[in-house]
Amino acid sequence: MENTTFEQNKPSKIKKVLKSLLFFLPLVALVALIGSGKVNMGPQDGQTDQDANSKQQNNQNQNRGGRGGQNGQNGEQKEILIPVETSFPGTNTLYAFYTGTSSLYAENNTEVAAKISGQITKILVEEGDFVKTGQVVAQLESARFRLEVERAQANLNKITQEIERKQDLYEQKLIPRDSFESLKYDKDSAEVALSIAKLDLSYTTIRSPIGGVVSQRNVQRGNAITTNQALFKITSLKSLQADLFIPERELNNLRKGQVAQVRFDAIQLPNGQKTIPAKVKRISPVIDSKTGTFKTTLEIDNSSDLLKPGMFGRFNIVYGERKDVMTVPRTAIQDLDGEQSVYTVQNDKTVKVIITTGYENDGKTEISSGLNADQAVVILGQAGLRIGSKVFVTEGPNPRTPEYQAELDKKEAEKENKNKEDSSKLDNSGA
Repeated sequence: MENTTFEQNKPSKIKKVLKSLLFFLPLVALVALIGSGKVNMGPQDGQTDQDANSKQQNNQNQNRGGRGGQNGQNGEQKEILIPVETSFPGTNTLYAFYTGTSSLYAENNTEVAAKISGQITKILVEEGDFVKTGQVVAQLESARFRLEVERAQANLNKITQEIERKQDLYEQKLIPRDSFESLKYDKDSAEVALSIAKLDLSYTTIRSPIGGVVSQRNVQRGNAITTNQALFKITSLKSLQADLFIPERELNNLRKGQVAQVRFDAIQLPNGQKTIPAKVKRISPVIDSKTGTFKTTLEIDNSSDLLKPGMFGRFNIVYGERKDVMTVPRTAIQDLDGEQSVYTVQNDKTVKVIITTGYENDGKTEISSGLNADQAVVILGQAGLRIGSKVFVTEGPNPRTPEYQAELDKKEAEKENKNKEDSSKLDNSGA
């Protein structure tokens, strides 16, 4: 019975606890809201409605946090200035040139060949040796050819004595004229045979036809050689050449005798030189229909013997020169939609100046029109600029500083002095 009564009273106790919670929960929530400031209970003692509203607004701004809240407190955002560097345009001499690559070769590159057959008895030079024109480089066996000379000489002597013996008989008309004249012809033939024998003997001594360096040796001592067999290769290094195959659009720009500069990666030039001079020796008048190029041969003076055939070179053929032109760094120029421009600074704001350009060398570009020499150009920091961008000059001419005007005055004085010098030269030439 006790268990039954307990089970009947248990639900009623739970209901009482739930009713108590439902009564107190709204009160707890209200107190929490008042404490957090979410609910405005009206102006406190000594506080007006306006003050209460202002306080509530400040609480809302603080609850937003971040950048928005800071802007609300500071009132406005600070203006951002872009740092840049500026520079006045320079004055330089620029060149127009065609650039190409090629390998060197020697125009005078001769093979020394045997003019007769025989056995080599001596080799007098080796690869790398310098030889002069006519210098002996090898010797063939000559005993047989000496005997041929002696035989031809003996035959000539015999005929000569025969003519001398019959000369008196002929003058006395004791022998026919035809017989005596035949002896004269035999003598002429014997003289020619002797000359040929001597010539063959001279061919046993092999000589270099040109001066240069022995670049190749193809035989050994004791080898039997045949007529016209190549024994050595002699290369003249005094003058080297290179062939460039240039697009046909450049044909009207190139002329015989034009100067070129050549750079070689394989050697280090003396006295701080970076290039070696060359010149255009000949230009082919024919365009290759398959490649659309024409052959241009350049010549390099190699008296210093620094260069060797086969070296790879980078050639710049200069076909145009412009002296004392206005230039700016290539990086300062903006290319957009086929239009070139630079930025200048006026009243701490950027101004876009449309320009036209000319030659370009070593990172410097010629300004043909659109820019004045007294306009400082933005040379660093221009990538993110727009027309009217706010900037401050960290380095270089600044229109707001006295130094800027001083620099302009200096440029103007230099210009006046140059004009006076030119006028003086003209007066002197006229006198």
